[in-house]
Amino acid sequence: MWFCLGYLPRTPPRFYKYTWQIWTPDCELEGHEFLRYAPRMSTAAFMARYVEMLNANLPGWIYRHDRPRQGPGTPFDRSHSKWTNVEFAPSWDDDPDPVRNGHK
Repeated sequence: MWFCLGYLPRTPPRFYKYTWQIWTPDCELEGHEFLRYAPRMSTAAFMARYVEMLNANLPGWIYRHDRPRQGPGTPFDRSHSKWTNVEFAPSWDDDPDPVRNGHK
């Protein structure tokens, strides 16, 4: 298993939402199509799949995607032009994903 885009999260989980994709040799999508259309997993789902693949010695490429979170207490000024086309993730409290290693 190789990390292609990003590594394990190091930023405050209440500020960013991480989603994950794992490309495997049997995946029908490749390149930009994979990054655009392949399902993204929550951190909990990713970690479970990652452990399964490591234990089975299966190859794959890992992609991590970061999205800033909405909500009070986050440091993002959404009126700034930097965030114009950014899709914000739900706030920590509104995120239904389970917690894994302090991340949702």
